[in-house]
Amino acid sequence: MHVLLLLSVLAAPRPEKSEAPKGPPPEVRVVKVSPKGDLVSEVTVMMTRMQTETRREERIVNGMNVVRNVTVSVPVVMQERRQVVHAAKDVKAFSAEGKAIDLKDLAKRLAYPTPVVVSADGRPVDPAYLRLFRKDALVLVLSAAPRMPSLPKLPPEAVPMPKK
Repeated sequence: MHVLLLLSVLAAPRPEKSEAPKGPPPEVRVVKVSPKGDLVSEVTVMMTRMQTETRREERIVNGMNVVRNVTVSVPVVMQERRQVVHAAKDVKAFSAEGKAIDLKDLAKRLAYPTPVVVSADGRPVDPAYLRLFRKDALVLVLSAAPRMPSLPKLPPEAVPMPKK
């Protein structure tokens, strides 16, 4: 019986040698077509903002316990949802099989918010990543920088100046 088990393991086909995917992994976003015909999605952006806090500090000065309030700036990491807009003419669409999708068909498929695979670097997604998705999954290659709302301007007093 052990011999049969050993022979079945040795006779099993070897898996194909696969190479590591080239390029960064794609993102999965929910995208829809706006009334103007642009592609609209939302992304989460990590931001660090400086927040001013007043802290109570105790020190021993000349043998006496001295308490004072100190104002400090503390970094706070936040997540913010941003809307990203791409002109339809700047987008190339494919199925995960690699078949090109024209703009009319793309507009029909994205009439409602739809999960899609988006190239992370503006280049075609490596086929090794695409094997993870269904063959009819939409793959978008975005060739131009997105239009995104600008970051809010911080008042000058929000950023502490170094002390000399």
